Amino acid sequence: MVNKIKAELIDKLSLVDTLKAVSDNMCLDNNRKCVDFDKFPSYCLQECKVSQNEPATVDAIILNFNKNHTLFIEFKDLRTIDEPKKWITKEKLQQIYLKIHESFHMLSKYFVQKSLASYDEFYKHKKSVFIVYDTQKDKKRTFHNHFKGKINRLNYLVEHAQVISCENFKKFLEKEELC
Repeated sequence: MVNKIKAELIDKLSLVDTLKAVSDNMCLDNNRKCVDFDKFPSYCLQECKVSQNEPATVDAIILNFNKNHTLFIEFKDLRTIDEPKKWITKEKLQQIYLKIHESFHMLSKYFVQKSLASYDEFYKHKKSVFIVYDTQKDKKRTFHNHFKGKINRLNYLVEHAQVISCENFKKFLEKEELC
């Protein structure tokens, strides 16, 4: 499945950018590449009519070819927020859930519509979700502590769901040799 995603989103549609650009400069490591998934909905609306309205999607997808595993990444930039505790609301959590579900739905529907994969094939392949946040404004880890338990609700849908700081995400990418 990962090779099919690469063939469509990277090779055919050229939805590749640096992790730094996709994360709005949160991930300031090197020129690691990822799929800029924010660009995918506009393509789908114009070209293949996968959705009538532009859905909210996660920011990026990183492909792990060694493990046939797709990582869906949502970046939360807390640098512009004075108090992360006040920013954290039920609505914000619901927006994150919606982005994840719509990303899965839109990508799976795209592959089914193009006869590249079945829904079963898409949903059975390994997927993980990472909510990556900037720690500069969140020294007390308010964002992390609030969302870490709630994001586990996605475990029925993905292999791994995690709220992670930019620094730890960078270490994870290096350890897994991704991008």
